[in-house]
Amino acid sequence: MSSTSHYLPMEEGVVQARNNGTKGLLEVFQEDLLPASILTLNQGSAKPARIDVQGLGPVAVYLWSLTSSRLGTGRPPGEMRVQLIVPGYRRGARQSLIVDDIPTIILGYSAQYNSYCIWDARHRPFPAYSSNLQATVTGCVTAAASGVYLEDARAARGSVVWRLYCSRNRLGEALISIGRHVSAHGPEVVPTISA
Repeated sequence: MSSTSHYLPMEEGVVQARNNGTKGLLEVFQEDLLPASILTLNQGSAKPARIDVQGLGPVAVYLWSLTSSRLGTGRPPGEMRVQLIVPGYRRGARQSLIVDDIPTIILGYSAQYNSYCIWDARHRPFPAYSSNLQATVTGCVTAAASGVYLEDARAARGSVVWRLYCSRNRLGEALISIGRHVSAHGPEVVPTISA
């Protein structure tokens, strides 16, 4: 199964991790978390996962495969995306991504580039069923090579939307940094993280 053509819930999806054979997306995520974090699944579903990180507390995480946009769809070259489908919602419905009063993030994993893209869920708190969040190949490649990469873009309405990319070995650090940022600032404030 190719990770570039399937958008499955992470408990069913598989990714081809470089030199690691076939692993479930959740298994890759657990492997990349800090040893000090504890992962709790939400009532039998992996979306959202709750992680408790020492010194930070609970963070809700939606994890999807980050895949290349298909050619011929009118999307720009070098664009990647996650497809937002939350278990329990039906086609045509608005989904709720915000979890209680804890920081909630969206995480896309690219097996092709061995990197993650992180978004603040407050940028898209109630997305339409099966809508997309975009990322770039440049962000994934840069993060894989340097550890982290921050990208900001202007949304159609002029608001700032940021994306933080990180390599697999910097995921724990990036989640702590973003969790703290989301707890302390509004979604329009671009986070800072050192490379």
